[in-house]
Amino acid sequence: MKKLIINILTTFAFIAATFTLSSCGSSGSKNVTTKETKTDTTKKEEGIAEVTAEQMKAVGIETSAIEQKNLTSVVKASGQLTVPPQNKAVVNALVGGVIRKINVVEGQQVSKGQVVVAIENPDFIRLQQDYLTSRDNLVYLQQEYERQRTLKEADAGIGKVYQQASANLAAERSKLSTLEKQLQQIHISPSSIRRGNLITQVPVLTPISGTVGKITLSIGTYTDASSPIMEIVNNSTIYCDLQVFEKDIAKVSVGQIVNFILTNQKDKLVSGSVTGINKSFEVQNKSVVVHAVVNNVAPLNLIAGQYVSALIETGKQLVQAVPKDAIVKANDKSYIFIFEGIEKEPIRKDANDKQENKNEVLEKYRFKMIEVVTGVEELGFVEITLVNELQPNTKIVSKGAFYLYSSMQNIETDDL
Repeated sequence: MKKLIINILTTFAFIAATFTLSSCGSSGSKNVTTKETKTDTTKKEEGIAEVTAEQMKAVGIETSAIEQKNLTSVVKASGQLTVPPQNKAVVNALVGGVIRKINVVEGQQVSKGQVVVAIENPDFIRLQQDYLTSRDNLVYLQQEYERQRTLKEADAGIGKVYQQASANLAAERSKLSTLEKQLQQIHISPSSIRRGNLITQVPVLTPISGTVGKITLSIGTYTDASSPIMEIVNNSTIYCDLQVFEKDIAKVSVGQIVNFILTNQKDKLVSGSVTGINKSFEVQNKSVVVHAVVNNVAPLNLIAGQYVSALIETGKQLVQAVPKDAIVKANDKSYIFIFEGIEKEPIRKDANDKQENKNEVLEKYRFKMIEVVTGVEELGFVEITLVNELQPNTKIVSKGAFYLYSSMQNIETDDL
């Protein structure tokens, strides 16, 4: 009997312990559940901006339809600046000699006929001596000819001797004239030689005005007509050789306006015109070279060899266009905002709020950013090409697009 009572007490103790553990487990589970945090499932979609009517009014956001505008059609091209052949020259000596002086440095401005180099050669002295000798011989032959002519007129001379004197005089005159031309070519004055001023160094002059380029020779080196001493470049007239692709070449003609984009001067626009079109085809890049002149180059500080982009105006064309303020540029792409509708959200109010209408809603205007490809810009409008087609009568943000883009960036920053 005693043993039975002990077993009954043990059973009741086990049941009590089990009930206690079950109760504790339930209580712990309940506490964990109450501590869980609700997950926010209302995160903003990517590329979506939402503003209220008050915000739209405050920042001046306006909407309109995409318009059809008669804008100038353009052909995009790129090329390299160059100078016409008559504006680029190589300085060299007409006769050989050793360079004794160089009067300029690279980058210096020079005028046509300016002395830039002096060269020396013993042959210069001999040439001047030959000139003086020939001039003295001419005086003697002139006197001999006059004497023989007088004798012939008096029938006292021999005709053959007279003819020889005449021939000798003519030959010496020709020789003297040739020597004078040679001296003048190397910039030695015959009149200075006649006064006894022999020249040991002859000057080398610039053939054009411009800027001194690379100087290839130095003092003490020998130069001749085949050895360039330096280059002179005149940038007063600048041309551009543009590469126009095969599909666009039919649209281009001489006289069309060209707008050059100078990337090294903050995308500054400079006008010009097409002056010629090559008739040969560049097989490697499937293009044709189009020559264009740049207008008013004096204040632009352009240098031959620079690369530029260009827009060749080929005429008017009806295209889709939006106001300039509707375009937002980001990550080297262009975007616009389209109106997607109005969302209504209930305004949550505190339980102690005494207002009668507790069912007020907040209206939010919803806009989506989409990518477009921009074209020509004219009269405050920009040509666009849609990457994806839109529904008819879709409204776009025509003013205040940058504010929407900024508000999106702020949201993304806050989420982070």
